[in-house]
Amino acid sequence: MDYAVEEICRTDGNISIRQISADMVYSSRYLETVFKAETGFTPKYMSRIIRANHAVTLLLAADGKNRTEVSAECGYSDLSHMNRELKGILGLNSARISIHDFLYSITDKKTVVYKF
Repeated sequence: MDYAVEEICRTDGNISIRQISADMVYSSRYLETVFKAETGFTPKYMSRIIRANHAVTLLLAADGKNRTEVSAECGYSDLSHMNRELKGILGLNSARISIHDFLYSITDKKTVVYKF
């Protein structure tokens, strides 16, 4: 399952579970069963979390990009799709994400944690 987790992280959540299962020569159902047993998440849900984390990171960094550009860069079909995903995972949409609400921990990887 390390391969599956690495691929999901490497692609920022933009990989199909069918592709991962084909690469691992497992059926999608078997991959989902084993992945959930080992991680507690389905591979699709982990992909959603990783993609949302990537979106939040880009929104916080801004770099002159508007929210629509960020949603496209993260692989969402449009801004409303990104907002629905963020609302489902974080409980807020992209307009509510502010640098003042997030804490950064500086380690070997950048981690974004929301203050609840």
